[in-house]
Order: sequence, then C-alpha cells, then structure tokens
Amino acid sequence: MRPVVCSSHQSRASDHNAVRLDRDRGRPRRRRGASRSSERRGPMARFPLDAGAYFGCPAMTAHDVVIPSRHLDLRGHLALPEAPGPHPGVVVIHEIYGLNDNIRDVTGRLAAEGYASLAVDLFAGRNRAICMARLMGASLAGRGGFAVTDLRASAEFLSAQPEVDGSRIGVIGFCMGG
Repeated sequence: MRPVVCSSHQSRASDHNAVRLDRDRGRPRRRRGASRSSERRGPMARFPLDAGAYFGCPAMTAHDVVIPSRHLDLRGHLALPEAPGPHPGVVVIHEIYGLNDNIRDVTGRLAAEGYASLAVDLFAGRNRAICMARLMGASLAGRGGFAVTDLRASAEFLSAQPEVDGSRIGVIGFCMGG
C-alpha cells in the first residue's frame, strides 16, 4: 500500500495510519543537505549569515540602559533605527515576566519599523512577587502606583535621546502591562 500524504477525503481517525514515516532500520533518515553541525551546507549555504541584510530589513542598534527614576535607577533596553532621526518613540511595558528576551525582541522589531523603542524593567532592584502584588492591587484600585512614576521617567528618558522626536511618544504593553 502506498502512503497517502495529503488527502481531504479521509477521516481524521484514519489519517494517523495513512502517513508512514520514511525510516531506515528504525532511525529517521536525514534530508539531503541537512547537517548535524552548524556548518552551512546544501541550500542554506546560499544565505548570508546576516539574514536581515539579505532580506533588506532595516538596520537598528540596541543596548541596555540605566534610566534614572524617583526612587531608584531602572534597567531598560533601548532600540534605535539606524536611519537618521528624529524618530517617533514607543515605551514598551513588559508582561508579568519582566524584561525578558521576548520584550527585547519587540523593541528590536519596533526599531526595524522606524520607531525608537524603550522597554523598562518595572521589577528591577525589587522583589518581583511583591511588585506584582502591589501592581495588581493598584491597578484594581484605579491607581498606577510605582509603575506610573517609573513609566513617566522612562518616557522622559526616551524623549531626551537625540534620535527621538519628543513630541511623538507612544506606549504599548503586553499582558500585565497592556
């Protein structure tokens, strides 16, 4: 019996029996051109190491910064487009997990689209569990608590950057920060 790869007329119950994996002595066979190492072979050897340059993505720079605030210095991640400014700015409010690689990636994607972006770590130098509890309580009560002060300081820091048009600052947030 020949295996069926795509068939719209079969029921879902029989689909798992219809596709047979290509195996050689119980081990999956590797595709031609695939490599176990990081060495570039086959079709992928044609792509340069900088995929962004290959696909024409705008260049940007990103680095961690220290943001002065009322009570303590905050950690942040600033991403700027390479094109000459001034650029509109965006303050990125992180999710409940804090300033992580996902949020850093968001700032980079915004910079690639032409926005200067700053993500601030609202939990920096503080007990994360207590911060989350206070932030949720303040949000439910209609107050912003320490987060409002820190976000204002972040917006002022972003506005003060020479590459940023201080009259065009926006905010985007995710999860808890949305």
